[in-house]
Amino acid sequence: MNFAQMLSMDVKPLPATRPDQPKKFKGNTDLGPAQKKRMATAQAAYKKAIGKGWTHTRTIERRMGMGLSSAYKTLMRYCELGLIERRPLGDGPWNQRKGWEWRWIA
Repeated sequence: MNFAQMLSMDVKPLPATRPDQPKKFKGNTDLGPAQKKRMATAQAAYKKAIGKGWTHTRTIERRMGMGLSSAYKTLMRYCELGLIERRPLGDGPWNQRKGWEWRWIA
């Protein structure tokens, strides 16, 4: 096809979209057994790394072989789920340099 033929072709407009309809999620809403097993394995690993008493964030990361600040997001999610609780290091006023201590409660 040359350029002149392309210019002489009829133009068909695209069909109108309907922005009033929300997009539907087509994926599987059930987590399934593989995801549940992976979550249980991760929780068991964190429970083992935390131990029975209050444990500092860096100690947990060191026991799990992780880098600095890599476990914080997961620890916060477990805290929101009510599996663990946190307090400032040494049970004093919170200091950003010292960080948090965590304890498994569930």
